[in-house]
Amino acid sequence: MNERLGILGGAFNPIHNGHLILAEQAHNQLQLDSVLFVPSFQPPENHKSITTSFEQRCEMVEAALQGIDYFRVSRLEEKLEAPTYTVRLLEALKVERPEASFSFLMGSDSLRQLDSWYQPEKLSDLAQLVVAHRPGHEECESKYEIKWLDMPLIEISASDLRARVRHGRSLRFLVPDPVIAYIEDQQLYRF
Repeated sequence: MNERLGILGGAFNPIHNGHLILAEQAHNQLQLDSVLFVPSFQPPENHKSITTSFEQRCEMVEAALQGIDYFRVSRLEEKLEAPTYTVRLLEALKVERPEASFSFLMGSDSLRQLDSWYQPEKLSDLAQLVVAHRPGHEECESKYEIKWLDMPLIEISASDLRARVRHGRSLRFLVPDPVIAYIEDQQLYRF
């Protein structure tokens, strides 16, 4: 039987409960064998704004996924040519796991920007595109074949979380406790 994998990429700067809820809903609704969390190594659009290292972001994802055997972190992007584009990631995953079928998970905010991505027309050939609603980004038409996830609207953004840390505000119930501990231990996002 072919492995059914969900792919959730992103900066994960930091990973938060919205990411985990999206992955859990996709796992259940699409009957996925597992979900790969793929931290971006050097994304084309915002790599200058990422103040944490790839290693730190991977460690936060690993901390968040503890005890969930069907969630895994993949460091594949660090092996890819920079900048790291989603289409290159999916092509590399196809080579690595030729028998697997992929569902690429994204928010509706990303769907609106999809035409500006590198070679977006190839994405739906490589993976089923699965979209979760994001607050403030209503369902939109797409020329790509997509599947909508049924999930609660979760309004958590990494930029807000970083601002909360800078201002000494709590991340409790927004970020998994092991990630909060990691952020505190590494003194991330203070400035």
